[in-house]
Amino acid sequence: MSKKKIRGELAKHIGMRVAHEIILKLTNRPESIEGLKKEMKLYDDLSVDTIEKGNWNLNDLEEIKELALKSCWRKLERYVDISDEKFDLMDEVIEGVMEEMGLVEERD
Repeated sequence: MSKKKIRGELAKHIGMRVAHEIILKLTNRPESIEGLKKEMKLYDDLSVDTIEKGNWNLNDLEEIKELALKSCWRKLERYVDISDEKFDLMDEVIEGVMEEMGLVEERD
């Protein structure tokens, strides 16, 4: 698989992981919480597997972040019952997830 495809796959996994985390934070449906947590774990596992397939430079990481934002946005825009605050959280949560995964260094 080409590096471009791997970047796209990783970005999709990160975007979906972030979307589920944001939905979990903002949902008013307690019955959805366990399912969202399982989905977050799945996308974490898929991301880790994909991270191991590449060697990521700064340009790759910027592209991954941009593609993850698009993936996350597409997922979140379907949730009309959750406030638009969901879009404001995307950058911060993506940064945090990428830090947790060891893709970027923690910012002060």
